[in-house]
Parts: sequence; C-alpha cells; structure tokens
Amino acid sequence: MIQVFACGLCTCGLIIGSAALLAAPGQTYPGQPTRNDVWVQNRSKAEAVPVIVQNGDGDPLVRVQLAGLPAVTLIPGTVVQAHVLRQAWEYKEMMVPIGQSAIGPLNAAGLEGWEPIAPPAQGPDGMRWVLKRLR
Repeated sequence: MIQVFACGLCTCGLIIGSAALLAAPGQTYPGQPTRNDVWVQNRSKAEAVPVIVQNGDGDPLVRVQLAGLPAVTLIPGTVVQAHVLRQAWEYKEMMVPIGQSAIGPLNAAGLEGWEPIAPPAQGPDGMRWVLKRLR
C-alpha cells in the first residue's frame, strides 16, 4: 500500500514539474528573463495613455507595433528615426507638521503634477515628503 502511494506521489510530482516547464516555453531554466511585451489598450480617447519607447545604447532595435483607429500605415521595411532622450525630473521637499493630515497637502501637490517618490521620513517638526514631477 505504501509503495502504491509513493508511486502515485512521484507520478503527481512528474506531472506538476512537466506542467511548469510547459507553462514557461522558451525558458531554459526557471528564473530566466522572458520577452518584455507591453500591451496598452485604450477603449476611448479619454483613456489615452502617453507611451515613450526607449532603447539603450548598444541594445538591439525595439520593435513597435501600432494598431487602432485612425490606422497608422508604414511601408514594410521603413525605418522610423527616433531620438533617445533622458527624462528630466524636478524634485522638492514638503513638510507636514506633526498632528496634521498629509492628505490635503498631497492632493494639492498632485494637482500641480507632483507625486511622492518614497515613504515619508519622520523628523522633529513632522513628516518630510520628497516629491517629483516632469520638468
């Protein structure tokens, strides 16, 4: 009876291991990086998401596929010139006094394009927030 149970347990282990290998095709071993595909789907103009495609120096070309209305048509083999730009950020600190809620000041800063980049640091006068926004 124990041998039958052990044999069944081994069979289940082989099936689960095989399924794990089939679930990650193209990987030669677990943890190996996979292709980095990004899918952005906008259902209306109000959901438009700006996308910046960047490629580092010496990296292979980045393939971009555009779809949707209005249609974008490129002649096959067309090379689109692109410039690699470094994103410029602006930073500031904001102090929230002890006993005051941070919600109001953070909402006000958010309306100006600021967003927190780290958890607040506790100081003797209150909480110090570090914010950033696009330049």
